[in-house]
Amino acid sequence: MANEVYANGREVSCKRAEGKSVACFPDVCFTPGPSPSGVPVPYPNTGLATDTTHGTRTVRISGQEAMLKDKSYFKTSYGDEAGCAPKRGVVTGAVKGKVYFTSWSMDVKFEGENVVRHLDLTTHNHASQPGNTQPWTYLDSAAIGNPPECTDAEKTLAQTVKEELPPGRTEGATVAIGTIRGDPGSISGGASSIGRGTVRRGGKYAHWAKGIQRGEESKVKTCDGERFVYSEGGRPKQGHAEAKIIEDYFASGAKGRLVIAVNRPPCADCARLINEVNKGRQGRKCNRITVCQSSTGQ
Repeated sequence: MANEVYANGREVSCKRAEGKSVACFPDVCFTPGPSPSGVPVPYPNTGLATDTTHGTRTVRISGQEAMLKDKSYFKTSYGDEAGCAPKRGVVTGAVKGKVYFTSWSMDVKFEGENVVRHLDLTTHNHASQPGNTQPWTYLDSAAIGNPPECTDAEKTLAQTVKEELPPGRTEGATVAIGTIRGDPGSISGGASSIGRGTVRRGGKYAHWAKGIQRGEESKVKTCDGERFVYSEGGRPKQGHAEAKIIEDYFASGAKGRLVIAVNRPPCADCARLINEVNKGRQGRKCNRITVCQSSTGQ
């Protein structure tokens, strides 16, 4: 099942993913034979994302944990079961050992740790470190371009970044533009550099999304029909550009699909918000929000 949570255009590995590191070779294990210690035999070894262990604790993708750099692993691997002589793996002394990632996103993090993705590398049959194999590619899915409705939203975003951001406050700011599909006049902007109090009636940013204040109940309903709850701690997540737009979208009662163009990948909290609106915690298919991965920078 595609979970539609991407880092750098590549699907994030998580327990609900269908990703695999398939037939990693060679996984050399001692196999019963003429010698008491066994004969070293190379096996293909496979690890599955559904065996994710020690993943995220607060961030969920389709209701399950996501993989993190070094902390997480696939708890078992498959294919070397015949290598059951006493020494087993020639390096690790294991069979059906853990799978660890050896590469990850450099700039997308969940809970302060780098996430791992489609096409990142793994090593297999671990007891601890190192593994019993050479690096092997993990395969899931990649984002396939932006849908047609993103074109106009991206143009508006580029113009907004150029003309409307407060002078001197563009560095590091996340800027997003939301369009309700089927109602071209219904457009609102959001930026991490523009606070709720700045969006006053008649002011320069009057048309920008206000969102909600910290402690205020969210207006967002997830795909499961439940009220969304923001994670606590750190800077308030309600003030993120995407969250402001999504809150205003739900407060308006609009029925169309929300298209958001944003100038950088959504953070872990906004990714969770978008995923729960689109799929909830049980992998349903509401698909009320489309996120356009814009190339517009700061």
